[in-house]
Amino acid sequence: MSFSTNQQIVPALVRLIVSYPKAWLVVFAVVLAVILPGLAHVRIDSTIEGFLDKDSSAIKTYDAFKTNYGRDEFFLITADVPDLYDPVHLRNLQAFHHDLALNVPHVSTVDSLANARDIYADEDDLVVEELLEELPSSAEEIEALREKIDSHPLYTNSYVSEDRKTVAFVIRLVNQVAITAEDGSVEYVLVADDELKQSMAGIEAAVDRHQSHFSRISIAGSPALTAELSRSMGADFGLFSGLAMLLVVVMLSLMFRRVSAVVIPLVVLNLAIMATLAVMGLRCEPMQLTTTMLTSFLLAVCVGDCVHLMHSFFRQYDTGSEKTQAVEYALNHAMKALFFTTLTTAAGLASFSISDLYPVAALGIYGALGTAFGFIFTIFLVPPLFVLLPIKRRAINKTAKTPILQRAVDGLIERCVNIAIDSAYSITSIAVVLFIVCASIIPQIEFTHDAREWFKDGTPIKQAMFDVEEKMQGSMPIEVVVKTSKPNGALDPVLLARVKAFSNAAVSYDFGKVTIGNAASLADLVEETHTALVPADGALPSTAALVRQELLLVELSKAEELYRFTNGDFSELRITLIHTWSDAMHHDTVLKSIQALANQHIGEEYDIHLTGLTTILGKTFAEMLETTVKSYALAAVIIALSMMLMLRSASLGLLSMLPNLLPIMVTLVVMHLMNAPLDMFSMLIGSIAIGLTVDDTVHFMLGFQRYHDDTGDYRVAIAKTLNTYGKAMTTTTIILATSFLIYCFSEMNNLWDFGLYTSLCIVLALLSDLILAPAIMAIRHGKPLISFGSVAA
Repeated sequence: MSFSTNQQIVPALVRLIVSYPKAWLVVFAVVLAVILPGLAHVRIDSTIEGFLDKDSSAIKTYDAFKTNYGRDEFFLITADVPDLYDPVHLRNLQAFHHDLALNVPHVSTVDSLANARDIYADEDDLVVEELLEELPSSAEEIEALREKIDSHPLYTNSYVSEDRKTVAFVIRLVNQVAITAEDGSVEYVLVADDELKQSMAGIEAAVDRHQSHFSRISIAGSPALTAELSRSMGADFGLFSGLAMLLVVVMLSLMFRRVSAVVIPLVVLNLAIMATLAVMGLRCEPMQLTTTMLTSFLLAVCVGDCVHLMHSFFRQYDTGSEKTQAVEYALNHAMKALFFTTLTTAAGLASFSISDLYPVAALGIYGALGTAFGFIFTIFLVPPLFVLLPIKRRAINKTAKTPILQRAVDGLIERCVNIAIDSAYSITSIAVVLFIVCASIIPQIEFTHDAREWFKDGTPIKQAMFDVEEKMQGSMPIEVVVKTSKPNGALDPVLLARVKAFSNAAVSYDFGKVTIGNAASLADLVEETHTALVPADGALPSTAALVRQELLLVELSKAEELYRFTNGDFSELRITLIHTWSDAMHHDTVLKSIQALANQHIGEEYDIHLTGLTTILGKTFAEMLETTVKSYALAAVIIALSMMLMLRSASLGLLSMLPNLLPIMVTLVVMHLMNAPLDMFSMLIGSIAIGLTVDDTVHFMLGFQRYHDDTGDYRVAIAKTLNTYGKAMTTTTIILATSFLIYCFSEMNNLWDFGLYTSLCIVLALLSDLILAPAIMAIRHGKPLISFGSVAA
């Protein structure tokens, strides 16, 4: 499409919008009536398996594992006891165990010393019972219990600490829950946020009932952390998003001093948010921790678009133009810039859709969609509202005192004009040096992800997570599944011996920052059974037939103990390694080491694969670095191409990337120097920053082109651009920066970082486009030899 054709289309579209305002409102009402019912289907999923696409190989493997063995992740509750073997404390332990099993919603199993398996021979019979099936009542029975606990290798660090001062309760939830519809039909859905919160509430209630019986009770484990994250971030995002909107109301009131200038942007903002979430609901896409940022992102996009349009409308309307003329002027003045800001922002965000991480991909897809909704509502809904609503004209009183905020903006713009032109070479040189310095530092920045650090020190969940790691040597499972490809293959004594050797090697291996505290497998059950039946024999039976006979006795006594570690036809077995929590970026290295150990000790002739929560985390964050770098690189390329297209110049498009990229790069370096973690949450600050920096640059560049084409004088063009577009950009920045700073009052570290560094990037983006972008244009079109103070005035 030629430029002249484009010049004809925009005025025709503007006339169409202004001429039929009621028709546009009807169209929007119909479209929203179709879309908005999708809000009823919006659900939240902050579970870790939700990080990957449901069709990914890792998730399919994990789903198959859960079908056979149930969920691997667990709540880990620890209770401190002054004397473990005191009968009173044993009764309290048993009572707490039963309370958890009976009263916590969605429980599959509860394991502790109360029901730990105790296998022994009674003459010719094999007995498999719970350790505390009968509480000891005499000194001899207590001593016998002490010997059993001390001699059983799987009790320590599973159900009791090494110093015997802490007992543990391991709670696993069901994999699916039944949902009954109004028509009586039953649907089974995976456990998600609501179920986690219900289980967490049930555990907390049980803890309250038994708190007085123990020195201290802590609730930890990945489900507890996930539930607390969902609860805390949901509450904080709701509160601070509301406060941010309230602050937007205040700032818009101060800037425009009109009710319409406050109400209309809020209508656009809320409709864009609701429409975006409704589409997610219609597509059955869950909200996750990253997509909760959509509210904040769309706040920035929609308010920015509305401010630019309103700034042009009210300036023209207050000078005497008829309302429809003022609306047409505003649309003709702002539509091209708003279109290209939407195009570049949406395209940049859409580049994140290539990520294998669902939360990142979803933010890219729905961030781009929300950006498009913001543009559509701003262009096709705001002007009809201006036309139809009774908006009072405010007479311009040249003798009245200018409001202090407006005087501050005017003063800033005047100084920026002078500095940008008089010191163009110095500013550009400093920016280039700063760009090079940042480019040399950024590759040194390391990704990290430890959700415990999102909480302030002293927060109960954070303290509990660290306490449990210290006392129990781990709360995270790694599941190793060994497939033999033939029935009864898992009963081979040679294989079981290799599995035992692997377990011992894993527990003693130095993984650096990760420690394997315990390992459990079918080999342990077979060894325990055989030792009970034939104490004088070796640790394992000599033949597969003998293994099968002995396990049949276990199956007859307590079948659930057997099928925790193998499947129905004994063609595979499971090895569970419990390790200490660590930065998720270390997991991939640990998993590769475990895979190598398994191949070495068990043998590559078997199909050995790792699955479970840690495997998903390892895969997730191993891919995060690669996909994030690719996404940001692709976003930069797309934005550069869009700028070239918009400005109709390859060289100018490339030059515009310096003020686009520099604010983001400086923000990343500042985060690095301040030891702020660059994790999956904080790295998404860049997705918001991309939209805001590009928006400001597009508005400046198009404004400069317009005025330079009109006047032929780049100095006048810079002055006019900054005194029109620049004021709107400054107004938007003040509103958004103060709104995001609200998050600094959060009790969560990640939201504090989010608010502070997003605000910093917004301010840097403004300064870049008020000073650096004009300086680049001044150099490109010829540096002046005299001060520009008179022109700026």
